[in-house]
Amino acid sequence: LNSIYQREEETTFSICSSALLTASLLVAMFILKIFSSGAERVILGTAAYADPAFLAEACRRWPGRIAVDIAVRGGNAAVSGWTRETGVPALTLAKNCESLGASWVVYTDILRDGAQKGINVEGTRNFARALRIPVIASGGVSTIDDIASLLPLEP
Repeated sequence: LNSIYQREEETTFSICSSALLTASLLVAMFILKIFSSGAERVILGTAAYADPAFLAEACRRWPGRIAVDIAVRGGNAAVSGWTRETGVPALTLAKNCESLGASWVVYTDILRDGAQKGINVEGTRNFARALRIPVIASGGVSTIDDIASLLPLEP
């Protein structure tokens, strides 16, 4: 039984690794296309969470040009178009992305995005204070006052 379980575990790992490699390759090709079209920067989302080694390689290959959008719901990161909660604290993911070479982070409060409830200043502040890289606030902007509320966070 152990032998069968071991083989099944190895097969599952191989399938997952192949799918991850395929997804990462497609994202890499997309990044190349974006940069060859004249874009200065690329923002990664789920790919940064799903494949940290890919994020590190992208940051190494295109230094200063890779950012990560971290979608936040209730303090945790959400991926796959905000449909899957990771259970990973968003700030932990942001620090990991920073350590892998991300040039900046987009903090997206998904409970406010499109709702015109105003920026999550506290969440943005927590990110900005904990990271050495720039943080861009996203989600909830409805008036110029929302943008003005972020000015005290500027270094």
